[in-house]
Amino acid sequence: MNINIITAQAADYDSIIALLKHVNLLTDDILVAGTRYWVAKTDAGKVAACMGMEFGEDAALIRSLAVYEVYQGERLALRLIENAVEEAKTAGYHHIYCFSTRAADYFQRVGFRPVPVAQLVKALPNVPQVVRFDKIGKLAGERAFHKALM
Repeated sequence: MNINIITAQAADYDSIIALLKHVNLLTDDILVAGTRYWVAKTDAGKVAACMGMEFGEDAALIRSLAVYEVYQGERLALRLIENAVEEAKTAGYHHIYCFSTRAADYFQRVGFRPVPVAQLVKALPNVPQVVRFDKIGKLAGERAFHKALM
């Protein structure tokens, strides 16, 4: 089966929301201005996985990384992360972060290191996910991870 990583378009919104709901991730602020999303699509056009990225001044935030169970083992999460890292590097960003409570071990296996949530918030104070998490009181229960892009 061939699965391609492509930049998400407005037409992918409903598929992204359905996947995020399926894996119990927040669906606020998806595809809003200033963010970028990618989808992994099968040859038949079905969304198998998705991931977003939000941008600060010198750092980017990976968010909404999700893969349908049937496609786990296809390395789609890794491919999405590698794609985002390359795009962030090319755009001149020096740091990439993510929040994760359920996939902490995975992010560490792919080169991210735990950091204080305050470090992520300081690097990316105005991105949609940080603003949303602060508004709903979710920051205190989060775990943050960082990868240098130099």
